[in-house]
Amino acid sequence: MLKLHEGDGEYCVLFDVHDDIVSLDHPVAPTAARFFQVKTKTSGNWTAHSITTGNKSSTGEPLPSFLGKLYKHRLKFEIAVDRLTFVSNGRFNVDMADGSDSREKESIRVSDLSAAVITKIQIALTAEHSLPNFPTGLDRPTLKQRR
Repeated sequence: MLKLHEGDGEYCVLFDVHDDIVSLDHPVAPTAARFFQVKTKTSGNWTAHSITTGNKSSTGEPLPSFLGKLYKHRLKFEIAVDRLTFVSNGRFNVDMADGSDSREKESIRVSDLSAAVITKIQIALTAEHSLPNFPTGLDRPTLKQRR
């Protein structure tokens, strides 16, 4: 938000409307949106499984996964989605394409993940959203660790 406020352009930030945080490139006639899932982790690391598996509601109904919530915006708003970002105080323990340790990274793009992890994410999102094909646009989502 501070970067948006320091910039020259107009913007609008929404809290708990479509997602935890949404930033729009214009307050009246937006053409691009950035969606953020913001989650706290008290112990352990996030894994591909933990961010692609939803919990159950109090009535036992399946809830969307964190990445599933984000990807729903890509399906609904299509090219207007500029970025999908999962932000947490916790670290990510996922296999990286370059073999580096993901727990040491502040920011990870989905395209930085190993092919096996990307495939797991694609399979999970395909099932969650009943897609006829693997999801597209996964080059833009980002995992960020913030303290």
